[in-house]
Amino acid sequence: MYQAAPDAVQAGYLATLMRFRRSGPPALLPSTLGEFGALTGASELVFDAFLTPRGLGAWPGPMAPEEKTA
Repeated sequence: MYQAAPDAVQAGYLATLMRFRRSGPPALLPSTLGEFGALTGASELVFDAFLTPRGLGAWPGPMAPEEKTA
């Protein structure tokens, strides 16, 4: 996205900052992940499903003895 429309990305970035947090915005830089950027982002979303407090809380508790298989 940044490569396709850097001005639009920069404008959107600056328009949504919480300006009271710092005097100047941190630099917005293009990704260095290349063709693996989308895959890396998708992988992070998958990990969020079970490696965050919300994700861990969504997992069912231990199985009751009568429910165990194998």
